[in-house]
Amino acid sequence: MTTKSKTGSAPEAVAGEALNNYLELLSTSQEKFAKSLKDASERAARVNGTLIEAFIESQRAALETGKRIAANPTDYASNVKAVMDSATAAQERVLGLAKTLYQEQADVAAEFRTLFQGSFDAGDFSEAARKFAAFWPKAA
Repeated sequence: MTTKSKTGSAPEAVAGEALNNYLELLSTSQEKFAKSLKDASERAARVNGTLIEAFIESQRAALETGKRIAANPTDYASNVKAVMDSATAAQERVLGLAKTLYQEQADVAAEFRTLFQGSFDAGDFSEAARKFAAFWPKAA
């Protein structure tokens, strides 16, 4: 003889439904988390690529500026202009890198809000967890 709960369903059916709801919420959260990790990997690749490009370009520009100065060391006006042009280009590279870092950081913040806000709302997640936990045996 099977006893029925207050809702009229067998306890096993209620427990199974609670477990399925809980696992479905965990599955949805896991999918969001997996996408977040993939996005973080792509973001890290973009930041690293930008950083490496800036570093390589900085080295190339320094060598080029050194060659221009060495080619005519007594032409002070031309050499000062070459150094100033090189410094301006370096500032532009640093600004580009800073923009990339800022944008990626803003994207991370928005992604975290989206990921954790929906996953752990007081209504869905905790209600499913509470219903599931109600069927665990109580410790004596």
